[in-house]
Amino acid sequence: MRTIWQHNDGDNGMTTLRHIKEIVSRAEAYILQDALGVGALMVILLVGLHLPSII
Repeated sequence: MRTIWQHNDGDNGMTTLRHIKEIVSRAEAYILQDALGVGALMVILLVGLHLPSII
């Protein structure tokens, strides 16, 4: 559990934003690959859901 002083350290969430930016900058290639994978899974899902109405 955090104390009152640890909770009110005054950074207003900027550390979290900084961490997210660092993670994104280190993994730019992987983010593109993940986005393509998500797109492929969505296509498979949509085709699978509409396949029974076609057959």
